[in-house]
Amino acid sequence: ETGHLYSAIGITLAHMVKFDRALEYYEKDLAITLATLGGTHPDVARTYHSMGNAHCDKGDPSQALACYCTALDIFVASLGEQHADTARALNSIGAAYDDMKDYDRALEYYHRALAIKLALLGPEHPATGVKYQTIGATYENKGEFDKALEYYQRDLSITLATVGDSHPDTALSLLGIGNVHLAQGSIAQARA
Repeated sequence: ETGHLYSAIGITLAHMVKFDRALEYYEKDLAITLATLGGTHPDVARTYHSMGNAHCDKGDPSQALACYCTALDIFVASLGEQHADTARALNSIGAAYDDMKDYDRALEYYHRALAIKLALLGPEHPATGVKYQTIGATYENKGEFDKALEYYQRDLSITLATVGDSHPDTALSLLGIGNVHLAQGSIAQARA
């Protein structure tokens, strides 16, 4: 239980943008959790994932990547390939690669996370739409605008069906589509 308290303090410190302090508390949590539960318990993976988030927020995606990869290995070993925590770790690895501008590797991990989301939640779930939006943004960053539009359109379709046209998530979906049209020089379509 002490480990969980250290983790909670770490999360609070991370929200306060005190990432180095957060990491200190995550390390304390990790030491206790490893000693009490062993190295293959999902709680150990969750601590590594939290540490990855702190490194990522600190602007150190390579350190974040190392933590996320460790978390992924433990999640797969303890929970299996088709688990929400496995998808979360895959998504975080993708985000770290995205931050490092390694878009092909990012897309590889995002697509793996999407496959799990589709299997667990189905094609019309809002979380699936968010994953499509993330993939669209990466294709946009990569300059593959047709692929970006394809994924943004999938996101928009799900978002409209699940939360309607007056929701902030719908605005984000439309923003992605508009940004791609703008990047392509299609100002009239960007306004539409």
